[in-house]
Amino acid sequence: MNLGGGKHDSPEALEQAVPGAYPDAEWIDIPPYQSISQAVHARRAEYTRPKTVRIKVGTWNVAAANGTENDLGDWFVHSHGGQECPKRPPPAALGSAEGGGKEASTPLDGGAEIDIYAIGLQEIIDVASTSEALRPFTDPAPANRFKNGMEQALPKGYKLVAEQQLMGLLLLVYTSPSICADLKSADSTSVGTGFMGYMGNKGAVATRLVLNEATRLVFINSHLAAGNDKAAIERRNWDVSQVISRVKFAPVEDVLGSSSGSPEGIGAEDVAFWFGDLNYRLEGMPGDDVRRLLMLHTNRLDKESSVNDTSECLSLDSEGRHGADSMCYDPEMSNGSAEIGADRQLATGEQMREEEDPGSLLTTINCLLPHDELRRQQREGKALQDGWKEGDINFLPTYKYDFGKVGVFDSSEKKRCPSWCDRILYRSWRQRIAYESNIKTEEAARRRDEEMRFQGLDDEVEDEQILFDYNPDTDGDEYNLEDDSENAAANDYPPAVETTASGLDDDIVLERYTSHQGVVSSDHKPLTSIFKLNYEAVVPELKARVYNEVARALDRAENENRPSITMIIDRQNSTGRGSVTEPVHNLANQDEGEEWNSESDPQTLDFGNATYSQPQTRTITIANTGRVSANVGFVDRPAGERQDPGPSPKWLQIHFDKLDEDHASVGMHSIDPGDTCSVIITLFIDDLDILRELNEGVMTLSDVLVLRVQNGRDHFLPVHGAWMPSSFGESIDDLIRIPEGGIRKFRYQCPKFPTPGAEHEVKWSAPRELFKLSEAVEDLVERVLAEWGMTHSKVATPPWEVNASWPFSSESWTSTDEARAELFAPVHEALACDTPLDHCFSSPSEPPSLLRLEVFSSALILFLRNLRDGVIPTKLWETLEESIRSRERGKKLAPDEEKIAILEVLATEPSHSVSFILVTSMLTRTITEICAFAKQKSGAVAQPDRNPDNQTTKSTVTAPDRSRIEEEFARVFTRILVRLPTNAKEKSTKASEARAFRVTRLFIGDEPAGA
Repeated sequence: MNLGGGKHDSPEALEQAVPGAYPDAEWIDIPPYQSISQAVHARRAEYTRPKTVRIKVGTWNVAAANGTENDLGDWFVHSHGGQECPKRPPPAALGSAEGGGKEASTPLDGGAEIDIYAIGLQEIIDVASTSEALRPFTDPAPANRFKNGMEQALPKGYKLVAEQQLMGLLLLVYTSPSICADLKSADSTSVGTGFMGYMGNKGAVATRLVLNEATRLVFINSHLAAGNDKAAIERRNWDVSQVISRVKFAPVEDVLGSSSGSPEGIGAEDVAFWFGDLNYRLEGMPGDDVRRLLMLHTNRLDKESSVNDTSECLSLDSEGRHGADSMCYDPEMSNGSAEIGADRQLATGEQMREEEDPGSLLTTINCLLPHDELRRQQREGKALQDGWKEGDINFLPTYKYDFGKVGVFDSSEKKRCPSWCDRILYRSWRQRIAYESNIKTEEAARRRDEEMRFQGLDDEVEDEQILFDYNPDTDGDEYNLEDDSENAAANDYPPAVETTASGLDDDIVLERYTSHQGVVSSDHKPLTSIFKLNYEAVVPELKARVYNEVARALDRAENENRPSITMIIDRQNSTGRGSVTEPVHNLANQDEGEEWNSESDPQTLDFGNATYSQPQTRTITIANTGRVSANVGFVDRPAGERQDPGPSPKWLQIHFDKLDEDHASVGMHSIDPGDTCSVIITLFIDDLDILRELNEGVMTLSDVLVLRVQNGRDHFLPVHGAWMPSSFGESIDDLIRIPEGGIRKFRYQCPKFPTPGAEHEVKWSAPRELFKLSEAVEDLVERVLAEWGMTHSKVATPPWEVNASWPFSSESWTSTDEARAELFAPVHEALACDTPLDHCFSSPSEPPSLLRLEVFSSALILFLRNLRDGVIPTKLWETLEESIRSRERGKKLAPDEEKIAILEVLATEPSHSVSFILVTSMLTRTITEICAFAKQKSGAVAQPDRNPDNQTTKSTVTAPDRSRIEEEFARVFTRILVRLPTNAKEKSTKASEARAFRVTRLFIGDEPAGA
């Protein structure tokens, strides 16, 4: 259950987020770790377990052809391999290409499933079209077609986690249900390198996935510049450099919980996959000769495919395993002759190896690959040289073919030379580090050689070697070709000892790399690769246990030299004072039916049931149990959503005792060893915005305070209060829909509806709270007036004669604020629970009538002022004011006629009209009662003067001026009843206030205003 409104609602979360939980001191030596995170990270082997995920990467230039989305399932999802295979596998290896169904995961050999599908498409639209290039927005229709094709082919449960489009480039990444829980974040971006270096007809789209805590996977789908001249090669290299420098991802936290705050580029990942139409060609090769040479194989395959008449074809991946596709051939006919194929054996009787057969497809491919531009640029260090690897190419070139034909290379006028334009490369953190290490080693060796040449030492060394080290008899005896090959391979990528960017030992293995020659809907052939990624996955339960052990160990190491305190929480009755109903469920961030139980967490400061304008106080005792003085104080805590910044939220006040009043709630406070200090924490809700958010259920009374001990560890104090819904702060339209039992019962019975809406039936013509308060005020006015005449002397001055706004003005009240606040709580509870107001004062001695009247009057004023919409809302007042202005320009109406005109406008909002009449009628009757009492008292007290010479009589008390009382009442209630526009000019506001005053005065007086 989430008790707070933000993301830092538990001590464990705050212990990660708040710096200084164990602040470092120079005089404390705790090698070799400086924080809990570092100590936990050092024991990562205890809470990590090996985990394997399989990733399938595919790329295809669809050439803006229609219907290519229908082929995705056949070659990318359901198929394992592609083109013709040099050798027929044994019967056990003849797997069906339809092995993956919609109900099950797509299996690999051995029943394993693909965890991540990443497909990169190029030219999903015509990038050469001017209309597409100048389109000011990205048309989602082409991308939606391919997404639909993927989703129809994928097994159920796979989820699209990343999507990025740049004109004709589209990158889609799907994850299986088993890996979705480990996916921490996904971020995508794009880089255009086309026309003027920024247009999207060429460039790349990239996505970064963060698995588990910090394992980063980057997928880059690129379409580089076309052309087969030297300038085109340089432009492709430039495109690659632009993609590397301009791709930026949002920063993520590492395993130590820190973030650089700056965007991450390519190179910060653990494993990266770069694929797409890279457009690198065969350099310096005659296209006709290459096409004729390869056609010897494709023609034979086509012929043998028709002879075999089968729907499956076998292929070899980078490790020699077989796959399937839409065409196959007989390997015994691979040289064009069954006889030659049957007799192709060595003199020893052994089968000839494929790479040794001069007429095999594999030999042909190996002869062409040295002319591949991409590999040459990598060797020369001009592009994709820093650790990028590619699987063995055992398949035909992927470009360029005739549409709709199998194995037919470009037969157009251009007759382009077949090339491996479409590629899939990959790189791990280890490979990049190994490459950088080699570069540093070579650079260091080059500098040493230059220094030796500068000093002339290299010539002396060569002379010594020639004179003393050379032996012509043994020259060449120790040379071994196999050792040289092994050393060369080792120098390419020596084993790296560094860990990955995530701090874990990741390992990437290529399981399959092949093309799909049976797909004829484009002039490019699609490519797929299957990778197995092994990484150390964090087990949250084990990490939590290690974290607790490390924290306790550091505590024990630091306690003797650092201040130590014990915090004792006052365990008072959590039901709260003045509670008249059962606890109500917290509706925000809480499952239905779940209820807070303070007994489950004794370290929580539980305030119990919290009500509006009623303070709840708890006490915390802080004891210094250490050997040195402790400086303690509450510090700013990380504020989440809907949380106030600072040491505490607005609804909490913190006060340290035994301190000066001016310094009781700020700064650090010193506690001597063995001494104690009490902290008084008060929960008090009087802010209208907080009241409304609590009523709506979007905010809860839950937070975590941070008590900092200087040079010690922080203490986290969760605070909680169960909010009791209040009828204060609601709108009239909501209150008239609350049934009998009040808002408390409604919220308890309907937890899904914090406030009634239009779907609830109207129950009352006006809020019941308004009826009750108005009636109570009227009754108490009569009682106070009657009791005053019986209990006070005839010469005592009543409060209504001292202040004409009595009993609705705070200046006229005779009681203290503390007395009224104490009696306001039961009144508020009675209104919220819909119980009679005359039963809310259950104390043995009932409060005086005058005090109760002032309490009810203040409650009425507070209720009206806190209404969300007001008795006369702003829009209704604007309509009413417009009608008043129109009448001001005409003949002046009589008071009764003016009332009728006003009521006609108010009648458009019946509930507000009834509420207005209810309040003004109550005020009218109150004025009448006061004036009647004063008049009666004035007549009764009149006595003859004992001076015989004076024949007139005098009254000791004069009756109050009714007009003055009406004016004071109107002054008090105008701003309360009428919600004037807040954005009007000062002159317009003063005119509106004058009109509102006249309306209020008109309805509370028996005679015309100003008479």
